[in-house]
Amino acid sequence: MNRILLFVFVFISSGQSFAQCLDPYYPRIYQTYVERDISYGSDTAYNHTVANLQMNIWKPIGDNNTSRPIILWIHGGGFFTGNKNDMDVIAQAYAERGYVSATMSYRLGFYGNLFFGAPFTFDSSEVIRAAYRAVQDAHGAMRFLKARTAIDSSNINLAFVGGASAGSITAMHFTFVDKQSEAPINGGAISDVTTLFGNVQRSDLGSIFGRLNLNGQSSNVLAAVNLFGALLDTSFIESNTDPALFSYHQTGDGTVGCGYLPGLWNQPMNVSQNYPHLFGSCVINDRMNNLGYSSQHYQALLYNGNVHGIHDDVLIDTLVARFLSDIICENISGTNTADLPAVHVYPNPAKGQININIPGKTFSCSMFDVQGRNIIPSTPLLHDYTTLNITGVSKGMYLLNIITDKQLISKRIIIE
Repeated sequence: MNRILLFVFVFISSGQSFAQCLDPYYPRIYQTYVERDISYGSDTAYNHTVANLQMNIWKPIGDNNTSRPIILWIHGGGFFTGNKNDMDVIAQAYAERGYVSATMSYRLGFYGNLFFGAPFTFDSSEVIRAAYRAVQDAHGAMRFLKARTAIDSSNINLAFVGGASAGSITAMHFTFVDKQSEAPINGGAISDVTTLFGNVQRSDLGSIFGRLNLNGQSSNVLAAVNLFGALLDTSFIESNTDPALFSYHQTGDGTVGCGYLPGLWNQPMNVSQNYPHLFGSCVINDRMNNLGYSSQHYQALLYNGNVHGIHDDVLIDTLVARFLSDIICENISGTNTADLPAVHVYPNPAKGQININIPGKTFSCSMFDVQGRNIIPSTPLLHDYTTLNITGVSKGMYLLNIITDKQLISKRIIIE
């Protein structure tokens, strides 16, 4: 069936430059290996049993790097199902880029109503408490990963988190709830749950930062990857100096709404009745823009679809990888746009040709589409000025890479 679909690239800024490392953790070039089912602790589950928590850790082979970035991936499943192995494909892809890339299990489950189990929930507190436990476990998992720096050849200052669906809800609260006063009160001692077997006590869950692996490491991250996730309150994002964020969401998602909607809002049998309202990526987008986040620290693709998933895996993988690459480069080089040479690229938007002028500099350049395909191969070394012929290049957004003697500078180009 043919459909007209709309891409909304919130992050387009035609005049913005991005300094990048010469090794940008962007191409997938390494073989990998994985250590599976590594225990990172245990904690009390919703039903007062003990949950043993594990992770898979993927690493590159042959990168000769002792300062690898860390990324932690959190699976979805509505806080009652799913498995850490669900994120193996994306975790491996980032190990191929040079990351220490881990997937984690977390405590699943909550009390359903008297006659049905999950996803039907006893009350909205049950789902919030399930998410609260997941966030606690994510903090413990990140501290565990950072304590392995000697084993994994990792850099604790280059840490990221990402997730899908419930995993993204976890990742978002993990990233932006940075003080206990912001934690949901539902995580404290609240009224009992009534089950077929009697009343069950719901005691205080403790600190939102968890109690696992209190080893002196911070669980802070530089950025989060939000794949169709949401927040209980957008005010958790307080300023444009908070961690960076990449978001992807389909605007008609019926499971986790892109707007302000209860969880499972468009599912049958009134399953959403006791689910809390959440602020999805469309509303978060307004918050990020109001706070004045830069296009280097916030990007979003809001896609005109109604699927709880990704419409183009290759495209989103490429956009996320480039976004995180820029964040890494900013932090290991300390480079910002004030440090860049005077680079003049015009016209932009362009049609027919692009002119590039860097006074007093020798450079080469190449151009890629949003899926990472090389549209214009690298030019020979040039001095001061060149013109690229873009006749026949399709309309759309492209990434122009300009390499000087010391830096790789990228510019977003629109071709009309």
